[in-house]
Amino acid sequence: MPHPPSPELPLTFADKIYHFLYFTVGSIFLTGFIYQLNHRQASWKWIAGSVLGLLAICGAIDEYHQSFVSGRSGNDLYDWLANMVGAVAGFSIFYALRRRIKWNS
Repeated sequence: MPHPPSPELPLTFADKIYHFLYFTVGSIFLTGFIYQLNHRQASWKWIAGSVLGLLAICGAIDEYHQSFVSGRSGNDLYDWLANMVGAVAGFSIFYALRRRIKWNS
């Protein structure tokens, strides 16, 4: 979609906040999925590497794709960095919640 509808924030860097939030939520769900998929046996380092690697690739592909959509700017390093900061935040949130909440095996 060339100009997706979104609530406008009165900030010049609002799109970075959207990228951050989108990838934070995605990272929380992806971390939980990989955690459950591996039957809770994988190390946290392996899970973190998998989540951050997959989301780094996804963010790069998304930025590349945006360069072909009229009205959108693509290949923006700062958008990709906002994606990655969101991915780290999402992983950290899941990890912290997992350590605080004892889930049944």
